[in-house]
Amino acid sequence: MKTPAYFCLLVQIGKIVGQVLELDERILDHRKNGKWLLEFYAPWCGHCKKLEPIYHQVGAALRSSDVKVGKIDATRYTHVASEFDVRGYPTIKYAEGEKMYTFRGERSKEDILEFVNKAQGPAVRKIASIGKYYNVKSDHSDQVFFLYIGDEDPHDDLLVKYSEVAEKFIGRKIFYQRILSLKAIQQC
Repeated sequence: MKTPAYFCLLVQIGKIVGQVLELDERILDHRKNGKWLLEFYAPWCGHCKKLEPIYHQVGAALRSSDVKVGKIDATRYTHVASEFDVRGYPTIKYAEGEKMYTFRGERSKEDILEFVNKAQGPAVRKIASIGKYYNVKSDHSDQVFFLYIGDEDPHDDLLVKYSEVAEKFIGRKIFYQRILSLKAIQQC
């Protein structure tokens, strides 16, 4: 019988050598411990086979990060796939504590790594100055991003809703907040 300590040892060895961990049902006990990038695959799936070398490149790129990269045979561990709400193959999910996000982009190393970066949050990223705003605008010149401009009032209904939407779409879109004092807003 393999113990939780054995599972943790496998995770550490996998991080050291930069490989993608082949996981089983024990992920259900460990998924809330740390950050996970998980691929759910079917051995017979052509799309899964095509993704495999790319996913290993992602694993190597994340080797020095605190994100553990694993994959699960969803046809063998159907109850695990069901628990993660997997509806097709391959499915890539980012899990951290209670949070879980599904990757919906192109199956390229760059897009998957960008997804991981977005999923790690925060859901709303703060822009401290107009110069930083121009940097963000330049960095995302070919993408849609959202910007809330206003006072950082936790009772502002619009900011609360904006943050809720940002949390819902984390991993897919980027949400920013440019904080202005109430006095500066009134002068506009």
